[in-house]
Amino acid sequence: MSDDSSRKKVLDQNRSTPRPPFDPQAFAREAESRLRTADQQPNTPSPRPLQRPKVPPLQWGRTGDVPPAPPELQESPWTFNALDAVGADTVPVIALSSVDLGRIAMTPDASRLLNQIDGVRPLHVVCSMANMAAEEGATILLELAEQGVVSFL
Repeated sequence: MSDDSSRKKVLDQNRSTPRPPFDPQAFAREAESRLRTADQQPNTPSPRPLQRPKVPPLQWGRTGDVPPAPPELQESPWTFNALDAVGADTVPVIALSSVDLGRIAMTPDASRLLNQIDGVRPLHVVCSMANMAAEEGATILLELAEQGVVSFL
C-alpha cells in the first residue's frame, strides 16, 4: 500500500498546471479598474418601470358575450321538439377522448346513451338500443352537444 501512495506522490509532483494564455495579474488589475470606473459613473440611466395596461373594472354579475351555438344546433322557428331539430337519421359522434369524457358528470340516462354511440348508427337506432324514446335521447344529445361532448354527422 505504501508503494502505491509514494508512486502517486511522484506522479503528482511531475505534473504541472499549464499556464493560461493570458496574464492573470494583468487581468485582475484590468477587472479592478473597470469596477472602479463603473462605480464612479452615476450618470447611467436607471430602468423605467413598466406601464401597466389599463383594464376596465370588473362588473360583477355579468358574464361576457356568449358565442352563438353552431348553425346545425340553433333552434329554428318551425322546430317543435328536439327530435325535429336533430333529425332521427342524424348520426351522433362522441367529440371527446375517453379521458376527458370520464371527467364530465353525467346523468345515468346520458351515460347509457353515450355507451351506444359508435359514429355509424343513426339517432333513432342509438336511442332504441339504450331503451329510451327518440325524443328523450335527442334532448339529452342536444344538451351534450352544447357542452361539446357530442357532435352530429
